[in-house]
Amino acid sequence: MSNFGELLRRLRREQGFSLRTVARKLNTQKGYLSGIENGKVNPPSAKLVKRIAQLYRQDERMLLRLAWADKAPSLIREDAVRMVSSVDLEEDASPELISVRLLNPEGQPYPAELGPDGTPRSFDNARLVLPRCRPAPDFAAIITDDSMDREQWPRYRRGDVVFLSKIAKVDRSTMAYVVYQTRGGVRATIRQAVPEKDGALVLQPLDERSPLEFLEPDQIGAIYRVVGRIEMFVAGLTA
Repeated sequence: MSNFGELLRRLRREQGFSLRTVARKLNTQKGYLSGIENGKVNPPSAKLVKRIAQLYRQDERMLLRLAWADKAPSLIREDAVRMVSSVDLEEDASPELISVRLLNPEGQPYPAELGPDGTPRSFDNARLVLPRCRPAPDFAAIITDDSMDREQWPRYRRGDVVFLSKIAKVDRSTMAYVVYQTRGGVRATIRQAVPEKDGALVLQPLDERSPLEFLEPDQIGAIYRVVGRIEMFVAGLTA
């Protein structure tokens, strides 16, 4: 099975697209796309991979690497896939992929509205597909401002992608995505969350020029711990 083809099939189905619809959007043939998804033909050219990345809101370089690995001779294909994976794979295991919801594609504001399952509603159906990692994050978000940037490590720059997992409460200082109630409505932010007594939180930016925020327990709607990061994932957001 083609890792690249399996990825494209998963992305297409998650978007609810038919092969005919994708073929029309990419200005190519339905049968050709079916062949790619089923691993019967080689992955496409870099030019078409770029259009696919734009259609599915994926990182073009990641898709190109997977396509390159699938074009490798069968004897070294597994090694090639391991070379392009950004996480360690289990020994003697076939590479697997996970699909992670991206809350704010193109640097949109952090969504604060919570869905029925208690997770923030994303602006659209944008997703990132990544090699399987442990623990698997619940979703991803793009850093939208400079309040978490500073000279020393750790630093979170505008355009970095962070991966987030739900936690029940903050029991020690941790980097987190916090949804909370204010007088002006519901907000969401990424901050260093510092617990205080009785369940209160201090939201502390890493840039000392940005203000602290103090939250009472009844203001807190949801907390997600930062469990990973891709630095400067979208170059266009660094300006």
